[in-house]
Amino acid sequence: MASLSLSTWQIHELCILDWIFAIECIWQFGIYKKNKIFLLISNILILFLISGICILNWHYHNNYYQLRWLIDFQAFFTLLANLLCALILAVRSKSQDESSFFKTKNFQ
Repeated sequence: MASLSLSTWQIHELCILDWIFAIECIWQFGIYKKNKIFLLISNILILFLISGICILNWHYHNNYYQLRWLIDFQAFFTLLANLLCALILAVRSKSQDESSFFKTKNFQ
């Protein structure tokens, strides 16, 4: 393992578990409210989770040079998730009525 302290590793691992819990809560809230936006946001958060797991694996293997592709994966997933978040924000800002963004009429 990389030269991170045990408590730092524990915090990183707990953050991963926290992300999984948050994704599940947002997904369940989207189902409860019958709102596709929350379901979409929870799916985008999975990309951020994958990004975090990539970089943690690289650190776990002591920043091994042959695993540098994990850094590229991490950057790609972070960029993709950020672009999708920006797309959601753009769609929301273009909606006629701000409150219609969270309406349930389009849920199937």
